[in-house]
Amino acid sequence: MPLSSIRAAKFNSRIGFAVSTPRFTAQQRRTLHQSIILKRAQRHEPSVALQELNRESASAIYDTLQKDEIRLVKLHAARNYSDPVKCSLQTVNLRSSPPFEALSYVWGKLSGNDIQLQGEPYIITKNLNEALRRLRNESNDRILWIDALAINQSSIPERNAQVRMMLDIYATADETVVWLG
Repeated sequence: MPLSSIRAAKFNSRIGFAVSTPRFTAQQRRTLHQSIILKRAQRHEPSVALQELNRESASAIYDTLQKDEIRLVKLHAARNYSDPVKCSLQTVNLRSSPPFEALSYVWGKLSGNDIQLQGEPYIITKNLNEALRRLRNESNDRILWIDALAINQSSIPERNAQVRMMLDIYATADETVVWLG
């Protein structure tokens, strides 16, 4: 929904009532809120606003992990470097996971590079964006474990639990891809 079609409610102090706003679907509210966050990011503290945008998307992207579960990232194939980066997540038990590669790279600051994660916009670092673009295949999807995407970064309990599993995750991976940038 274009922002121009959204009417804001305003309180009129002379007559004491608010102009009603139309009811929005959850998706429309999320789109509006994301637009507001992005405008804030352009003016003030970009990394803080971008983290807030990812927190907004997290509820639609991540499910709750059980003991010994991890998420694997399916990096969808693309013919051209400039094609949008699209990823989906698969929850698996680490002890019985399909073959996967683990990606090791330098994080850096969030910089407005966005991908589609589970069909939702998700902001990543410039370095991860470059790695994903270079690592994807032209015709086959690639299965990776990437900490910034596989772990719900807005959930401190999940982050703590997954960090404790990282040694096992890297040991279980068929290969570890090191991206130096």
